[in-house]
Formats: sequence, C-alpha cells, structure tokens
Amino acid sequence: MLQNGTNIPVLGSVHISFTVGGIPVSTTFLVSEAVDEPMLGLDWLTENQCIWNYGEGILRIGELQTKPRIAAVR
Repeated sequence: MLQNGTNIPVLGSVHISFTVGGIPVSTTFLVSEAVDEPMLGLDWLTENQCIWNYGEGILRIGELQTKPRIAAVR
C-alpha cells in the first residue's frame, strides 16, 4: 500500500544487491506491473542513514552525497 492509501497488486519480490556511488547496498524490491521505476521505502532510507535535503535537492546515503538530476519526489 502506498502512503496515500492506494493498494498496488504485487506479483512477487526480488532481493537485489547494487552500488550507489561505489557503496554496496541491497534491498528486497516488490515487483508489480503497476510501477515502472524503482522506489526505495522509508525503511530502506532509514536503514541506510539517508538524509534528504529537499530544499537543496541533495540526498545523502551514509557518507555519500548526491544531487538528484530531477528535482521531483514521488
């Protein structure tokens, strides 16, 4: 269920390891035909000590600081 209360049909899940700026991270993604791009949940952001400065458009993941290309949050 999304934060706005919308239910999303889930087909399954997949655990993926990947890197962000050379830092290895992993998570379990839910798979759905209703979503066409990856979404990281609050649990992942908290677990990876993320800080998102919306005013400046900066996302910090642990020690890595990035500036998103698109100033949009979904």
